[in-house]
Amino acid sequence: MRTLTVLLCAAAGVAATISVGAGVAAASVPDVVGQTYKDAKNTIQGQGSAVVIATRTGGSADVDKCIVTNAWSKPSVTQPRQAPGPNEVWVALSCNAAIAGPGTPGNSAASPEGRQAITAQEAG
Repeated sequence: MRTLTVLLCAAAGVAATISVGAGVAAASVPDVVGQTYKDAKNTIQGQGSAVVIATRTGGSADVDKCIVTNAWSKPSVTQPRQAPGPNEVWVALSCNAAIAGPGTPGNSAASPEGRQAITAQEAG
C-alpha cells in the first residue's frame, strides 16, 4: 500500500511539472481592424511580428487594398527548453468592392454599407 501511495505522489508531481513547464506564447495584436492590409501589415511588422493571411473573402486582385476584418495572435504552445517560435499575427481580409458590380463581388446598393458607399462616391 505504501509503495502505491509513493508511486501516485510521484506521478502527480511529474504531471504538475509538465503542466507548469508548458506555456503559451502570444504576440501582441495591434488594433488594425478596418485598415487596409497594406497599412495593417506595416503596423504589425513595425511591432516585430510576422503577418499571416488566415482567410480572405472577395475577388479583389490587389491584396493591399483589402480591408482587415479581424486580427488575432496565433497561439503556440512551447515545451520546456524549446525556443519560442516567431510572433505571428493572423488576419482575416475582406476583398469585396464597396459596391457590387457585374462580375465584381461587393456590397449591395440596397444595404446600409452600399448606400453609404454610393453617397461617398457621389460626394467626392
